[in-house]
Amino acid sequence: IYHIARCKSMDWPLIGMSLRGICRSLIGTARASGIE
Repeated sequence: IYHIARCKSMDWPLIGMSLRGICRSLIGTARASGIE
């Protein structure tokens, strides 16, 4: 998750967001998609 968040942190809408926040967002998206 951390490595994906590092890549996503360079995306324009996520610039300035903490890595912890991006990780939480990714985990939430994964859970909503049915990934455990």
